[in-house]
Amino acid sequence: MLWSKNEKYYLEPFELEKHLEESIIEVQTELFGKDRIYLDTKKMIGKKGGVKNVPDGYLIDLSSPKEPNIFVVENELIRHDHLKHIAVQILEFSLSYETTPLKVKEIIKNALYENPSASYVRTMAHMSFKTDAETGDPRFSSKVVERADTTKYDGLISNIAVSVWSGAYDPVTIVRNEELVLLKAEANIGKGGDGLTEINAVRAAHGLAATTTGGI
Repeated sequence: MLWSKNEKYYLEPFELEKHLEESIIEVQTELFGKDRIYLDTKKMIGKKGGVKNVPDGYLIDLSSPKEPNIFVVENELIRHDHLKHIAVQILEFSLSYETTPLKVKEIIKNALYENPSASYVRTMAHMSFKTDAETGDPRFSSKVVERADTTKYDGLISNIAVSVWSGAYDPVTIVRNEELVLLKAEANIGKGGDGLTEINAVRAAHGLAATTTGGI
């Protein structure tokens, strides 16, 4: 039993693995930490004719900006043998990943997609994204969705969910020409110019009037 000044907590083993997994999803931030993303996705990995299995999920560790890590998660009930059952599965996961690393990366990429209208959403935009946007700027409505409820995370509150993709299998843009144009604007500003030619080219592409102050 665990206890505090106000509460007492008793051990209550899970009867079914799915109940354990549901609880992990509910307390994932408290369990793994704010700098880690838990992906509850079950897809088979492994090479045809070789070792194949289905992990219970993945954990993306972003606590170190220079060395992010990905962990395979296996949720097991206490009655399962640690060596004969759990250790064997972990070894098989390692073998499966080595034979199909690209498939695992695709699974993780697809799992990161979130429906902005879902009951629970991890990825929210800062409220300044709304207050800083110009009236009529289509880049606001095309990248976020305003939800009826708010999400509080790490002291910040927002009701703006990120909505860059329409589905889990949308192509992911690595770099766009617009970003190269804005880099050119920065270079021109660094050389003493104002960068307005490039900035207004980007604004015009989004239906916005030209500016004389350098605002994008």
